Amino acid sequence: MATPETDEQRRDADARLWEHHLHTDTMLFERGNLFLVAQSLLAVAYSSTATSDSTHAAARVPARCR
Repeated sequence: MATPETDEQRRDADARLWEHHLHTDTMLFERGNLFLVAQSLLAVAYSSTATSDSTHAAARVPARCR
């Protein structure tokens, strides 16, 4: 049989649940931000390789697909 909760216990439980939700939400956004940073670095690396005089094979392949 479940014990009846007091109002204070219920508020504490709700606060813990809300903090957990905020934590998981923050972790999701941080993961998305890291993905965007990695994508930006890859775009910079590709553009610097594509504009240099000695291009690598990886930079020449997408240029030929146009």
